[in-house]
Amino acid sequence: MNRVIAIALLSILSVVVYAQNGNKNWDRLGYVWLYKPDPGNKFQSYSCDKAIVYGSFDGNKMTYKIFIPQENETYDVYTNPDYDQDKVEYCDRMSAKDDHFHGPWPSVVESYPQKAGDYYFNIGNISN
Repeated sequence: MNRVIAIALLSILSVVVYAQNGNKNWDRLGYVWLYKPDPGNKFQSYSCDKAIVYGSFDGNKMTYKIFIPQENETYDVYTNPDYDQDKVEYCDRMSAKDDHFHGPWPSVVESYPQKAGDYYFNIGNISN
């Protein structure tokens, strides 16, 4: 029981320390699901744990970081250069119109606009 409490306190403390680190004011925005491509098949992914998303606005630019409590790791968020918005939107439109649409679907790497470490996600899907 004491071990569970100690782990919970350590997790909370690491989140607080992370949020206060650096010279920027980081605001906790919520959670986002992370996806990691399956090494054997670029069209399959597995959903990883949720990450806590932090954001900082300097007056001109919004910057994001994610913190993965299960790994106790922090990653800077970058725009995914392989994201193919046209392909994603096309497939969404076609699958909404035609129940028998079979692709070509975008790969996992092409499907998500943000990347952090080995993880892909959509910052627009933040939930509380």
